[in-house]
Amino acid sequence: MNTSYALFPLAGEKLAASRRIVVSAGQIFSIAFKVSAPVVIGLLLSDAVLGIMSRAIPQMNVFFVALPLQFAFGMLLLFLSLPALVWFCVDYWSAAGSHLPIFGVPLK
Repeated sequence: MNTSYALFPLAGEKLAASRRIVVSAGQIFSIAFKVSAPVVIGLLLSDAVLGIMSRAIPQMNVFFVALPLQFAFGMLLLFLSLPALVWFCVDYWSAAGSHLPIFGVPLK
């Protein structure tokens, strides 16, 4: 029986492409979470320390101290985590290898 759905399936190729897009978005989120985890966790801990300091030393205005301190601490964590980031990127791109074609030319 030749029905129109058999001849022209609804979203046949588009469905496969959208699945690849969703899987890629999930992988991108996972990679971003792995890369940003050291800095995010460090800044959450610095928020906790600043909260304890604001309760322990009420005379000190934490709002004036917190912004430059967190910026400096975040930059320090970023610079300290750069070697791990480079290692992660090299490891990930070498594992991705031939799965990522660039401009139609597959990688080695």
